Amino acid sequence: MIKNKSSCPAPAKFLIFVLSRGENSFYKKIMKWADKLRPKLLFLRSGAAKVSLSGGNQAELDKKLVFSLAKKRIPSWSQFKHLKMFLSRRELWFIRLSFLLITLALTFLFFQYSHDHWVSGPAVGGEYCEALIGTPKYINPIYASISDLDSDLTALIFSSLFRRDGQGQLQPDLAENMEKNEDGRQYKIKIRSDAVWHDGQPLTVEDIIFTFQAIKDSEYHSPLRASFTGVEISRPTEDSVQFSLNEAYAAFPELLTFGILPKDIWQLIPPANATLSALNLKPIGSGPFKFKSLVKDQSGRLRTYELERNKDYYQNAPWIATVRFKFYPAYEEALSALAGQECDGLSYLPFNRRSEVAAVNQFNFYLLRQPQINAIFFNLKSGVGGERAVRQALARALPKKSLVAEIFGDYAQAIDGPIRPESFAYKDDFLKYEYDPAAAALSLEQAGWRLATITAEQVKTSQEQANADDETVRAPATEVLFFGPGLWRQKDGRWLKITLKMSDRGENLVLGQAIQNAWEKIGVKTVLTGLPATEIASQVIKTRDFEALLYGFMVGADPDIYPLWHSSQIGENGLNITGYSNKDADQLLEDARFANDQSVRKEKYGQFQEIIAADTPALFLYTAAYTYLQAKKIKGFAVDAIVAPYNRFANINDWYIKTAGTWR
Repeated sequence: MIKNKSSCPAPAKFLIFVLSRGENSFYKKIMKWADKLRPKLLFLRSGAAKVSLSGGNQAELDKKLVFSLAKKRIPSWSQFKHLKMFLSRRELWFIRLSFLLITLALTFLFFQYSHDHWVSGPAVGGEYCEALIGTPKYINPIYASISDLDSDLTALIFSSLFRRDGQGQLQPDLAENMEKNEDGRQYKIKIRSDAVWHDGQPLTVEDIIFTFQAIKDSEYHSPLRASFTGVEISRPTEDSVQFSLNEAYAAFPELLTFGILPKDIWQLIPPANATLSALNLKPIGSGPFKFKSLVKDQSGRLRTYELERNKDYYQNAPWIATVRFKFYPAYEEALSALAGQECDGLSYLPFNRRSEVAAVNQFNFYLLRQPQINAIFFNLKSGVGGERAVRQALARALPKKSLVAEIFGDYAQAIDGPIRPESFAYKDDFLKYEYDPAAAALSLEQAGWRLATITAEQVKTSQEQANADDETVRAPATEVLFFGPGLWRQKDGRWLKITLKMSDRGENLVLGQAIQNAWEKIGVKTVLTGLPATEIASQVIKTRDFEALLYGFMVGADPDIYPLWHSSQIGENGLNITGYSNKDADQLLEDARFANDQSVRKEKYGQFQEIIAADTPALFLYTAAYTYLQAKKIKGFAVDAIVAPYNRFANINDWYIKTAGTWR
């Protein structure tokens, strides 16, 4: 046996110690074998080679001894943990530090590799819930245009020949390509062959022809019918349709965004019964989402409408598995649902309700550009609005840019004309009425409207005369009391006053008060009248019962503003609400509408902007953004501009909630 362990080098000590921890029988065998080996080792150490007793050879012999005693060259963990008993403190700290550095290096390399090669992207799944105000009625493309709610659902369920992208530009949908003939009266469109209905049947050219003919059929009572007066459809080839127009119309493709109906299903329903069909609420389309379910309350009112992704969609199928719409009677209920996390989005947030949104940090507020023109429209056939000098003075008296910025902030952009700055037809160098109250006052003076003072004494006297029996005494006294003390404009015994009507929404009233203050500073008495939005159309616009009207129009993506300003559109059925009539302006609008060359259209619309700026039938104020509210958990939204509210879904196929990672 090895009697003197202390004489052994450190490695031998360690291995002898390790081996001694085993069973006694094994230990005794090892010791017996070592005793036999020891004389041979001593001979080698003192032999003729005269190898030094200390040095490299002794270490080699010790190593051979250790390896001959061990079954394995690598100790087990239970053995290895005793290593610290044979190492100095300095050696232990060196090993620990080395291990730490190696671990950190490996960790860094792993994260660096993961960063460069691990890609996280959209995955199918998740549910998006949106709150809307009102109740849908016709989820049918030939009727949906009369309701934003109907249009929202229709846009997701049905396909169309063309659709809008995230910039509001027209893009092919079912159309593969379009050819227009030289005179601009024929449009030939080739139809893609891979579109299928939600029931698995192929979508064909026959479906497109059927839908268009249904729109034109008076028995269907489609609101789109008037848009296609003088337009016929034919089938020149098996995979194409052709639209033939009585006269050229440059913006005609803009009309081809209506959804397509399945002929095989709808031809079984008599046109007179079309509005009564259950298919208006449970439709079959070919769009990115398909009908799944609906829930009504006890009164029969639709409360929830659910769609599921169409995995067979001919373009890239959506990532989101389910889209659910919840309908509320008013914004208070919808905003409450958002606060309670019952919904992930709100279809539209009115400007005056921004402060009512709870947990603001959980939502994205998307400000989408839209083709809306807000202006003060003057009735050219009523009151002082018929005087161009007065209209121009009122334009110069208004600090429009600062008011729009102060009241609306990023939610609106000041404008100077009837064509939006984003349009190809916009002309920048035309007459613009900058804020100049001195020039405004001068214009009124030159037009005969002089400043006159109403004193407090006159007001007191008029109070006594207001109840006089004599009309010639009572009427002037009543007018003095109406104006009150101050400096006011007067001409030929008449006081200058104007009544401005508007919708009674919060932001309109704030803007109206600012306009009132600005106009009264130059001596023009201004009366504000706020009315419910529903009454503006029926009681003000249709009857033309206004002197000045603060109102907004949607003008469309194309700069064609013929309906708003051509003299043929004057009257209760037209949209020329000011009664504006100018032969040169009419001719420019006609030429621009029918021209095929965009550069020609741009030139014509530029000349029109110059004429209308000089005539000033309206004071153009701002274009407002469409505010769309959406929870931050929804990723992939990429829409900047819309033409209609439903265009907020322009890239819904790219929205996602779930994610998954892959190595690349």
